[in-house]
Amino acid sequence: MSLPRTRLHLKNRDVIVKEQHVAHVVKEVSAGAEDPQHVASLVGAFMQIQPTVGHYVSAHSNELGLEGVVLTLLHASVMARAVELAVGRALRKVRFEDLDGAAKSGQGRALADDEPELAGYLEGNLDPTDPTLGGGKRDVALKVLAVIARAYLEQR
Repeated sequence: MSLPRTRLHLKNRDVIVKEQHVAHVVKEVSAGAEDPQHVASLVGAFMQIQPTVGHYVSAHSNELGLEGVVLTLLHASVMARAVELAVGRALRKVRFEDLDGAAKSGQGRALADDEPELAGYLEGNLDPTDPTLGGGKRDVALKVLAVIARAYLEQR
């Protein structure tokens, strides 16, 4: 079942991901989130579907640490699913060219300007005091995830 796609024009961009899309995915992922095996299986399945995103996040392992990479990939999978619900179809595999283009297209703009619900999800789930993705790691994760989000959104 897919939710109806509605768009809201904001700063010359169409906002496609709504609160209900993010909430639906968070509910799906939260079932069993306390079990590390559940999280590992979600991330493993996501990396099979989106291997380039996995490589891109893994390339930041020096800044994020191993656990930070896993959590960043979990957030990337949540965003992918929310975008899929919003557009009503599965996303194609992200390519490195998509990530390059997304990095260039997002320069000078906050993700919140383009997709406030995705940005709100990230802000609310990447706690600055978290030992895994807090501090400077959080800033890296937010930048990496913003590029990934834009790469997903370019597929609409």
